[in-house]
Amino acid sequence: MTVEVTFWPQVSEDFRSLPSDALRLMAMKYFIRLERQPHFGRPLTDHPIWGDLSDCRKIFLEETHAAVPRWRIIYRLLPDEHKPERADVIIIGPREDDEVYRMVMSRLDRPLGTAAP
Repeated sequence: MTVEVTFWPQVSEDFRSLPSDALRLMAMKYFIRLERQPHFGRPLTDHPIWGDLSDCRKIFLEETHAAVPRWRIIYRLLPDEHKPERADVIIIGPREDDEVYRMVMSRLDRPLGTAAP
């Protein structure tokens, strides 16, 4: 199975904002991997704080395997999970303080969860 990888317009700025060339290279490798392995990322859920991201997946992004991954790539499979034709990358963002999850909810124009502070 091969899918097309597409990017929201803001992802180019997200990509440039990554703090190192090593992270940018890793992100590019993941984008290539998504073409052949669209289900590679871990599924997200309907989270009480972040909101409903159950149609999205996340990929951990970090320069070293020893570190806790500080960055996330969030994407969704379209038209659906079962027969994807496209991996639609919505955001690359920092995991710290759940920022990437709040940002993706804003980009998708979805409300935060009922337990959001």
